[in-house]
Amino acid sequence: MKKIFIAILSVLSGLMAYGQEKGDMYVSGTFKTGAGKGEKVSFSDVTGTYERTVREAPAMVFSAEFGYFITHNCALRSAVSYGLKRKSTTTISRDETSAVNAYAHFFSFSPAVSYYARICDKFYYRPGAVLSFGAVKEILEGDDVPELAEMPFVFGISFEPAAFEVRPIKQMGIILKVGACDIQVLKSQPSLELRLLAGAIGLQFYF
Repeated sequence: MKKIFIAILSVLSGLMAYGQEKGDMYVSGTFKTGAGKGEKVSFSDVTGTYERTVREAPAMVFSAEFGYFITHNCALRSAVSYGLKRKSTTTISRDETSAVNAYAHFFSFSPAVSYYARICDKFYYRPGAVLSFGAVKEILEGDDVPELAEMPFVFGISFEPAAFEVRPIKQMGIILKVGACDIQVLKSQPSLELRLLAGAIGLQFYF
């Protein structure tokens, strides 16, 4: 009986060793993307009738992050990110067709906080909230449109309600995120976006 009790304690101690502790630190790299968008509209004015098709490719965001656990289940994070987004607009009239491509390059710094809750052995639920500060470089290219580039400041708040981490070994975690809720202010214009089909995957290394 004593040996069984000691064996159970050893197993539990091994499981707890995979948990986060106050003072733990990590670095991670993450790739994030989402679903594209598309719409087609028809409209008329004094010059005629037009059909406009807008296609927005999935955004791609790459992030490098550092984190520090202020308690065993709460981590403060900071990340630097670069992202790319492309949107094409095609307008068709009776006499001609014109196309305009818009490219957006994102650069941001993001402090954040995450809460860790153990679901089962080596599997954690880690919702978080993120502040983002940065700039977006927008470039327009197309038929009869001069190339235009501008870099407005952007501020945003994101919530990560469905974020998880798997710890296959003590020194490494695999990050999985599904969906997000974003509040952004670009050119003094606030916007709210619920991205159900967005996702992210990354690797996290503890030291």
